[in-house]
Amino acid sequence: MQSLTGDYLQMPPAYSAKKVGGRRAYDLARRSEAVELEAVPVRVSRVELIDFADDSAVVSLTCSAGFYVRSFAHSLGELTGAGACLSALRRTRSGEFGLDGAVALDALERDEDAPDRIRATELTNLLIPMEELLPSVPALRLTGEGLIRVSHGRTIEADHLVPAGPLAPPEWVKLLDPSGTLVALATPGTAAGSLHPSVVLI
Repeated sequence: MQSLTGDYLQMPPAYSAKKVGGRRAYDLARRSEAVELEAVPVRVSRVELIDFADDSAVVSLTCSAGFYVRSFAHSLGELTGAGACLSALRRTRSGEFGLDGAVALDALERDEDAPDRIRATELTNLLIPMEELLPSVPALRLTGEGLIRVSHGRTIEADHLVPAGPLAPPEWVKLLDPSGTLVALATPGTAAGSLHPSVVLI
């Protein structure tokens, strides 16, 4: 299975959402029109055969965004010379988020006997706070003045942060208001040590 890992170009299936001349590939394929797609760069960092019985295989893999598992199944069939197709697909993780933090659809269905305000509170408790998103991105806390500047899309300097100090910002930084709520995503500003609020959420 090691030959299936690494960086390579993958040909998307005809029945995909890729656009061809401004139209979705699956629309063309459903009309039996020619679908000319280009291979796209993808990465597979892990492939594991979980089970194999009665000509059916269960495979677990870790891949990049834009990867087509249907095309992967087709490649498996070509590799073995037996042919293969995808019969089931389950996403177990997307970025930092896995099934352990997921909520079943039944839990989101409204309880007709519960008052709206109670149900709304329950649903709110199921949401992941925005400041917990992008855990790999460092966070900085704003002063009151810094919060005002961010709300107007203005540059942030070191003294607009708590604690104040020299900045050597990475490519992206989360900006939190004084209470710890995510209010913006910032990138390095034009002046040394400054931050530009590139995505403002308030």
